[in-house]
Amino acid sequence: MTVRSLSRAWTLLVLASVAPGLAFAQSAEWTQRSAPVSDIQYDVTYTERTAQNRFIHVEMSFRTQGDGAVSLSLPAWTPGSYELDNFARYITNFSAAAAGQPIDWDKTDFDTWRVFPERAQQVTVSFDYRADTLDTGMAGSRPDFAYFNGTNVFFYPEGQSLEFPSRIAFHTEPDWLVVNGMTASETPGVYTAADFHELVDMPTFIGRFDLDSMVVDGVWHRLATYPEGAMAGEDRALMWQQLEQM
Repeated sequence: MTVRSLSRAWTLLVLASVAPGLAFAQSAEWTQRSAPVSDIQYDVTYTERTAQNRFIHVEMSFRTQGDGAVSLSLPAWTPGSYELDNFARYITNFSAAAAGQPIDWDKTDFDTWRVFPERAQQVTVSFDYRADTLDTGMAGSRPDFAYFNGTNVFFYPEGQSLEFPSRIAFHTEPDWLVVNGMTASETPGVYTAADFHELVDMPTFIGRFDLDSMVVDGVWHRLATYPEGAMAGEDRALMWQQLEQM
């Protein structure tokens, strides 16, 4: 993803001007490719229990082709925000398992985790993401609401093509809503993305909020607002009127 390669290209340029040897060593590490993976699924959980610590719990499952190390990276910024945010610093409680048993893992840099499967098998990594910054490029939460961008929580295999499809399942309270721009499947709470670019460019709301829809110029538009009742009646009607005019 260009998000991460641009940030690293800038860093390498600075290092080369002060310490060429160090820049070369870092470059060799950063170009390490992940072993190929397939059948990628993400599970995102936000409930009243996880909200107590302002955590979004995330699992990424995939199938390996052998015992090669799998390097999983997180983007460093969100398209449209134009600033480096280092989302990896919000990750805690990372773990990796296969067949229900823990497997070894380590970190190769500030935003890359490496896991070591023993053979071709199904692997799951999990972590908690602290959503404590309500900003357009970040992730924020309240006891009954969470907002995040895909760049905050979705890993990709380092050095592999970003054209991989994925399945995303959301788990939340029975009376809470989930809304985003992803393609909904026939299974409630399950969505799909054609590639990683599409996946991370879809902000998501989870929780209690007002949601309605309208056809504007032949296209369905959805309006989600939090907290419940904050934009209702005449205010909401005015918002829809302004959207229609735009």
